[in-house]
This record gives sequence, structure tokens and C-alpha cells, in this order.
Amino acid sequence: MRNFAREAEIVGEALRKDPERTLFASEIETPVGVLTRIGGSRARPETPSVWQNKKTLFKTEIRETKTVVVHFTGEPYGEDPDYFQRDFQDYYDFHQGRVIPGERKVAPDFYGSHSPTMTLLTEAAERDLSQYFRSQDKKAVAGTVKKAIDLTDYAISQTRRNTPSFPRYLSAFLTPEYPFLAGKKIRNYLSDPELIALYKDTQRQTIAFITPLTELGFVSGICLSDIKAENLVKDREGRVFFIDPTRYGRMHRLAAIGQLFQNTADDAPESLFAKILRQKVEELIVAERDPQTAVCHFLTGRMNRLALPLTLRNLSFNIDSGGENDEQLVEEKLYALRRLLNRRSLEEALVF
Repeated sequence: MRNFAREAEIVGEALRKDPERTLFASEIETPVGVLTRIGGSRARPETPSVWQNKKTLFKTEIRETKTVVVHFTGEPYGEDPDYFQRDFQDYYDFHQGRVIPGERKVAPDFYGSHSPTMTLLTEAAERDLSQYFRSQDKKAVAGTVKKAIDLTDYAISQTRRNTPSFPRYLSAFLTPEYPFLAGKKIRNYLSDPELIALYKDTQRQTIAFITPLTELGFVSGICLSDIKAENLVKDREGRVFFIDPTRYGRMHRLAAIGQLFQNTADDAPESLFAKILRQKVEELIVAERDPQTAVCHFLTGRMNRLALPLTLRNLSFNIDSGGENDEQLVEEKLYALRRLLNRRSLEEALVF
């Protein structure tokens, strides 16, 4: 395995030297080569500096090796001074195999890190799985869907524990996950009284949905809390890995698959990928000892993706950082979540 520890330090120091350029520039020259931003800048110039910091991704080539640079700004983030330090450590631990142990790799190769600047270098994958949304190659798509499900199953199996737990964002929609949110109320971040009432009623209905699952008890394991096709990549050998692992947590194995299903429903519902994924999920649920309960676990994964913009963390950040909340989007996500809460049959659960 390659060791780019020195290059990680050089890149980290270069990025730390000019934080504004790191946040906004599309390309950055460093002593080891040019870094090209992956995706657009997620920072906004008008945002107060205390909320400006972000995890930043670049691609480059080091010693003729295609490499991804993951850099955390390291500055205090609003009311949580250790936010990015935790993210950096989570990312590092995941790539080092400390989160999901075992013989099988679950993330691309780790090339090096520099803790003082919170910079990591990892292997650049050939493609992410969203590229298969456009494919009509049935054999390739079916094989890719199988590998993605096998990866989530492996992660869950390696960290199994008889501890009922639901995906991170669904849980955070019901109970704020950070201590600094303790004194915040949803009424301070949404202006429409009817929307606030809808939000609280949806919370109540969601609690009623998951309570019987908790009472029954179930085995959970660790997997990503933001499973989507863009966070699953394939290498040159055809192996599928997780990327962007700063958000992970315990969940039922079908909840992990439910996340990918909802992502596909949102982004490519008419694709061959969606059709094959639907068939595979149906087979998995039918094979469960209690298909009715299995349907509910699967739906919690779908709900998790819908709940991501609904958490108090996200809604409060938008306001506290000088922005605003898209209340129409909040309403749409709440109603979408409520539709899932009313589904119980397998046929209903698999409707895009």
C-alpha cells in the first residue's frame, strides 16, 4: 500500500495557509501538484466566518497515482468547536478499518494523513454508482446492485449487536443529536404555525411507527447514515466501497438498503437500476422470517433520507448561519415521510 504521509502534510499545510482559497477556489496549486475541487464549493461568501468552514474534497495525481484529498478546515463551527475534529477522526478511523473490522475492505485505500491540518489522502475510485443510473446493460447493473447490497450486509454483519437502533437522520429528526441543540426549539426556525404543527405531528407518528420495532428488538450493525449512489464507488477491479464516511451509525440491515432505494427513487425512478434494485429488495424481504416487520425496517431506511433536511441541526444551521429555511421543501419532505408511515404491505413499500 502506498504511503503518502509526507504529501498529506505538504498538501494540508498549503490548504491551511489560505482558508478562503481552500473554501472557494476551483483549482489550487500546491508543491505536490494541482488540486481540482470535486463538486462546487459548498461554502457561501455571505455566511459569517464562524459558520463558513466545510469538509473539502479535491482530486489530484501524486506520484502518478490518482488521489482524493479530504481536508477539514479545523476551525470552530458555530457552537461546536470540535465538530470537524470529530469528523476527521471518524473519517480516519473508518479508512483504517477501526469502525468496521474484518478481512474485507469497505473503503478505498488509505494513502496518508496529517493530523495537525486534518488532511487525508485516499485512493480515487474509477466511478461512483450513480453512473449506472443511465446504463441499459442489465448484466452490469445487476452485478453492481448485488455488490452494493453485499457491501452493506458485510458492514452490518461485522458489527452485529442485539441493540435496536435506527438510522442517524431519522433518529435526529426525533431527538436532536448534539448537546448544543438542547435549548433550541423548532418554532424558532420555522415561521408557519401550520407547518410547525405538521412537523410535530409527523414526529409523533414516526415515534408510533418505530416503537413496536424497538419493543420487538432486533440486531443492528454499523453502516453509513447517508447511503446513496454517489457515496458508493467502484474501483478498477470492480469492487464496491463506501466513501464519505463521516456519518455512520447503527441500523437494521434492511434500513441500510432502504437508504439506497430512496436515493434511487428520488434520482432515477425510471432507470434499469431502479427496476433491478426493486426486484432484489422484494426477494430479500420475502425471504425474511417476518416479512411484515422487515417491510417496516426497510421503510425506516427510506425515511432516513427524507429526514436529513428535517433535523433540528440542519434547520437551525440554516438560520444561525445567516440563511433561511425552504419551508416548501420542509413541507414536501414531511408529507413524503408521512406517506411512508402509512405503508405496510410489501407492494406499497416498494412504490417509488
